[in-house]
Amino acid sequence: MNSNPGEQNYFSDASSAHSFISSSTTNSIFSAFCKKKAGKKLKRKDFSESIKVLGSGATGNIHLVYRKDNPDKYYALKEFIVPQHKVSQDNERKFFKHLQSEYTIGTILHHRNVIEVENFIYNDYYKRNRKERHVYQVMEYCNGGDLFDAIQSGKMTQGNILCYFRQLMEGLAYIHSMGVAHRDLKPENIMFKDGKILKILDFGAAIMFKTPYTNEIIRCSGIVGSEPYMAPEQFSLKPYDPRTVDIWSSGIVFLAMFYNELPWKSAILSNAKYRLWAEKGKSEIITDLPNGPRQLISRMLEPDPEKRITMEEIFKDKWFKHIYCC
Repeated sequence: MNSNPGEQNYFSDASSAHSFISSSTTNSIFSAFCKKKAGKKLKRKDFSESIKVLGSGATGNIHLVYRKDNPDKYYALKEFIVPQHKVSQDNERKFFKHLQSEYTIGTILHHRNVIEVENFIYNDYYKRNRKERHVYQVMEYCNGGDLFDAIQSGKMTQGNILCYFRQLMEGLAYIHSMGVAHRDLKPENIMFKDGKILKILDFGAAIMFKTPYTNEIIRCSGIVGSEPYMAPEQFSLKPYDPRTVDIWSSGIVFLAMFYNELPWKSAILSNAKYRLWAEKGKSEIITDLPNGPRQLISRMLEPDPEKRITMEEIFKDKWFKHIYCC
């Protein structure tokens, strides 16, 4: 299947989505949205016990579960644990605001190559007379593992790599068309469902880069993401367009798939491998690519974000246009 970005209308304005997210920043609106989205307020007890742990993080685990009223459908339940006695009220408020932002962004994204975020659950537990708040994000279950494991297996064919790259860019183009930048694209945040359907997930670092009904791009700053995949402008501590960061990260992901290694540990001039690329345009891992991908990936990894290829230009690239989704 060869998706046509023109037909998908990835590059049009999505003001209604931007307006929705911007107006959903308060707790009251967020709560109302949860009820509208869910139909009814779900609780942890509406789901099964953990069938197995799919992954773990600093704040909790991701569990495989099913809805008790529909045992045939599985979900990934992402758990966040907040011990009340260890966190100040102000920090707890910031933490929940961040979770609400991540959830709200996730729920307006509906695309074949973006994970579906289904629901949000609050539960309070008491352990030894101390309250512990558990928050759960209910997500689509991806049964095919993540891209990191696929790379590590060493079994990816060139056809797989091209297909996955195409799907990654399809999903990312859609995300950008909705006014959202991911800012933490890496193999661990890319999963597979039903064989070869690629899914972008984890919007914890995501940000809105457009205000409602305007074409103004909101620049952001700060070091966000995973260092080997971060663009050089992120290390400058100056405001940057977050879309260019996602394009850079996608280029690094392609190289990780193609060579099973990264071109450099970080895109800073003190890194010898990156400096050679930034100053002289020389990098063994990039210049050894076949001609088609070499030209595109080189433009995606242009050190100057103002000169870096745009998403629309990527979809017009002659080599890219001939990549088919599997």
